[in-house]
Amino acid sequence: MKRLRASVACGVFFLGICVVPGTTVRATVGPLETVLERGSGLVSQLIVSYEPNVAPTESPMTATGSSFIGQHLTPGLDIGLGMTTVLLDRAVSVSDAREMAVRLTADPRIEWAEPDLQMSVPTDVTRPLTPIVSQNTMATLQSVPSSPTNIRVQPSSGKVQVQWTKPINRGTSAITSYTARAYSSPSGGSTVASCTSTKNSCSITGLSDGSTYWISVVAKNSGGTGSTSSPRISSTPPFFNPNDPYYVDTQLWGLNGTYGVQAQKAWLVTRGNQEIVVAVLDTGSTVHSDLEGQTVPGYDMISDIDRAGDGDGRDSDPSDAGDFFGDKLSSWHGTHLAGIINARGNNSRGVIGIAPNVKVQHVRVLGRDGGSDSDIVAAITWASGGLVGSLPLNPTPARVINLSLGGEGVCPQQYQTAINQANSRGTVIVVAAGNSSVPASTFAPANCDGVITVAASNRYGQKTSFTNDGPAVDIAAPGEDIVSTMNDGDTGVGLPTYDLKTGTSMAAPYVAGVVALMLSIESSLTPADIEARIKNQSNQTFLVQGDWGIINAALLLGVSKIPQPATDVAALITGTTTKTGTVSWSAATSGSMATANIARAYLTASGGSPVSWCSTATLTCNLSNLVKGATYYVDVISGNTGGFSAPSGPRLSINTKGPVANVVPTLAVGAKKGTINVSWGGGLNNSLMDSYLIQYSTDLLSWKNGPEVTTGGYKRVSGLESGVNYRFRVVAKKDSGRFVKISRESTQIKAS
Repeated sequence: MKRLRASVACGVFFLGICVVPGTTVRATVGPLETVLERGSGLVSQLIVSYEPNVAPTESPMTATGSSFIGQHLTPGLDIGLGMTTVLLDRAVSVSDAREMAVRLTADPRIEWAEPDLQMSVPTDVTRPLTPIVSQNTMATLQSVPSSPTNIRVQPSSGKVQVQWTKPINRGTSAITSYTARAYSSPSGGSTVASCTSTKNSCSITGLSDGSTYWISVVAKNSGGTGSTSSPRISSTPPFFNPNDPYYVDTQLWGLNGTYGVQAQKAWLVTRGNQEIVVAVLDTGSTVHSDLEGQTVPGYDMISDIDRAGDGDGRDSDPSDAGDFFGDKLSSWHGTHLAGIINARGNNSRGVIGIAPNVKVQHVRVLGRDGGSDSDIVAAITWASGGLVGSLPLNPTPARVINLSLGGEGVCPQQYQTAINQANSRGTVIVVAAGNSSVPASTFAPANCDGVITVAASNRYGQKTSFTNDGPAVDIAAPGEDIVSTMNDGDTGVGLPTYDLKTGTSMAAPYVAGVVALMLSIESSLTPADIEARIKNQSNQTFLVQGDWGIINAALLLGVSKIPQPATDVAALITGTTTKTGTVSWSAATSGSMATANIARAYLTASGGSPVSWCSTATLTCNLSNLVKGATYYVDVISGNTGGFSAPSGPRLSINTKGPVANVVPTLAVGAKKGTINVSWGGGLNNSLMDSYLIQYSTDLLSWKNGPEVTTGGYKRVSGLESGVNYRFRVVAKKDSGRFVKISRESTQIKAS
């Protein structure tokens, strides 16, 4: 950091020196060495950060020297945090702008300077969506009714209220009754419960709370029973089942698909708090019925009138005027992102957002041909509650900022400064990784510190072909064929609609919405807390092609926390020719309960593909088809609806190679009945073993544990049934059971 000399004053900038009596020219190289490799064409302004306690000069600055003679540098907009733009009186190339910025750093009042380059929206793929439309009202009459339409369900404890619209075609006679049925699977089968009505509603009772059912309705007239409606999924409380058509039609796979964000489970906890604001720094907003009432006042931060396309510069209206440029049509990008976050739910329209009860704040930063660094940095500051020049303070500062934008290069200083300050005010920043199939570390602001960087996954749990990847990515989220709110205008604003888009731009708002849900139930969480929890979840859940986890809202809200690894794993070998390994373990004493456990056997300590495995809801299961004379390594993973734990500690080694000790049972001389003395020796170096467990059996199928001793050789087994024949074996243990060897069985001997 450069220090300002109190006596220094300089009203004229020379792009190489600042003329100050008694001072030495410094050849300081600023952050220009790491400026983003973005933008093309000409640069018309720089971004300058002044040293603390230095106010930007109000007088024009004249740049002389080298090839920049006559270039005037005029202070421009205050973008907050001690940074301003500096306007050039004529545009220069990117390389010349970098040189000018480097020369500016020779002035002792300047901390650093960078060109104000252009940031662009990642190239998303838009694909027309086949709309959900009503059936043809001109259908030909038939003898029996067609199927009822628009099936709606309202769950309550132990029942669901079902409503429907009468069939388009009632048949050749009046409808006499309707029957609504609940099934336990989408394919139908046996009816779980039903109700019958002459009206267009009835209540199905006798259902189990927390269970999922598929509801269909059929109409009947004098000609017979008509066709059954398509199944409508429903659940009894505490599940929330919105009636939004694209949700009902299962097209919102990013919410509740197998590899979606598990929204319905998350909604058990919250659908958001309206006090939580998510700022979308993008193209702005358009009017849409599914977004009505879902926003708080935002801002248009685009300073360039031509880029803004709305006839003015910065103002309080963040409406999207269109970002068309050349032959590129308007994207309505901000509208699409907003729908993913908080489109109204359960309103029988279109889509529902991941966090429908939170608020979105549009801050317009992208217009025709993208947006400038200075505008985006100012927007980050303003949205998070910071002061930007003479602009009014944000009355509803955002707890989350979504940045579905980026460009190639390292993180610029001005971005990092703004992000750091936003984090310090409690604002979480979520950034799209980019769509160029390269490491995200090469794209900004995805590579900045203090942000959550999001890659895109598809409906099959794989990373998409286009997503940026690598260690800079923190989490993945659905980003392929995402249905959301849109506008049908090509250049100017058209009519509200819905469309499919593909890109990491779509993945980021899923994560922003989940973060908003987390803050809705735990508002004290810091950006560092949020980032740590998301990274931890990424490490614990099933991974996208071995890279990162897919964000799981239910898990992060504590609906289904991943169990801790199992402990005290032990394995015993039974059988003679074909070996069976009986594996047992203890559940972790902390964390969420496991509902499933999987024991796995490997041929090497480093793992690979298991050669045998077994699953159970209990704490023991049998590994089958183990080969006599082989050594296996066993671990256990425990899971529930949140995912699977890490494997149990160091793999337990089990050995099937035959005798490890000679067991010689003898009658207890003079002892009371029901006892047998067991001795052993040979085959083992006793000093290598931690303990010996005596086991006995009457049928060689099930073995009971007898006494366990730390020294070998001899032990009396009591509590046996007099007159019953027993066989004995000894289990030698090392390192608390991680290394186990089992003796051959003894001959049969009768208890006294």
